[in-house]
Amino acid sequence: MSKYDQKPAPGQWVRVHYNLHIGGLSVTNTQNRVIYRCDTAYLEDAEFRVSQTMRQRVVSGERRTVHAKVHGRWVEPSDEPELPVPVRYNPFVSGSFITVDDQQPVEHASLVKIDDNRCYVAEK
Repeated sequence: MSKYDQKPAPGQWVRVHYNLHIGGLSVTNTQNRVIYRCDTAYLEDAEFRVSQTMRQRVVSGERRTVHAKVHGRWVEPSDEPELPVPVRYNPFVSGSFITVDDQQPVEHASLVKIDDNRCYVAEK
């Protein structure tokens, strides 16, 4: 049993970020410990957060760090929900997660699918 295979229970509050070193997603608990690694995650009541201090280090070229995460409650949908709005984060473009189509900031979503390093929401 790996220390990263503790799949979150439905409804558990977690944070999800893209793993810069090995790819895929890392899921952390509220104590900020990695508990699970996966390729796809669904979160309810999601909040998109970016540490502006760490973002500035990345932009200034100091180093790559994990500074953008999606916080929310872990869910396992029974079927594939329709989430047509793609959302992305690039520290060199914006200080927040933005919609791909019209570059509008996204701070919250009722449901988000995080698929590798892409996010999808139902609406803005």
